[in-house]
Amino acid sequence: LVLARPKPRRTTDSNHRYHKWKNLVRGFTPTAANQLWVADITYIPLECGGTCYLHIVTDAYSHKVVGHKVSPSLRASESLEALRQAIAHAVALRGTDSLDGLVHHSDRGVQYCCDAYI
Repeated sequence: LVLARPKPRRTTDSNHRYHKWKNLVRGFTPTAANQLWVADITYIPLECGGTCYLHIVTDAYSHKVVGHKVSPSLRASESLEALRQAIAHAVALRGTDSLDGLVHHSDRGVQYCCDAYI
């Protein structure tokens, strides 16, 4: 007996009016924490049949989650909350408001390219 897999859900809308930033991480390997953050959204199916979303920012060197937000929405404001957590975490670690040398990477979906997020 073979169970059919559900059709994969399209998760990224890169067809939007916002500027799509150049990929700065191709060939880049971080050598310390807080050099490269990667942002993404994970779909979490619920037993009730609904979906919630994990908006996440991870540090590419340490693989630690530095910001997150669980939400029933894909709104950019939810991704922005995860980014704000990550920034607060980095500022506390660095002891300064400067984020010089830090690169933010995403799939260039609308949440990460909209005016509010930039």
